Amino acid sequence: MPAQHKPCQGREGDNAAIRLHPTCARFFHIRGLLHAKQQYWQAAYQDLWRALHEMPEDQALADCFFVVMQRLGTQLAVPTTSTPRAKGRATHA
Repeated sequence: MPAQHKPCQGREGDNAAIRLHPTCARFFHIRGLLHAKQQYWQAAYQDLWRALHEMPEDQALADCFFVVMQRLGTQLAVPTTSTPRAKGRATHA
């Protein structure tokens, strides 16, 4: 199925472009979007963060970065051992 190879081919092209132009934020933006579409959230975060650092005025980029951060947040383990203290109760003797 040729359709399955398109994202991989696109990422390979972006990797080559980034090797040639390692400071071009637009290439990191594009590769980050490809990672996000494939749900590679950590890789998307790294590329989009780098692009956003260079292009802070890009609202669409910021919106995508926020979505990736939300997705990463749902994958993080939340500690369940801490319990909120009740007001007025002594916690020590």
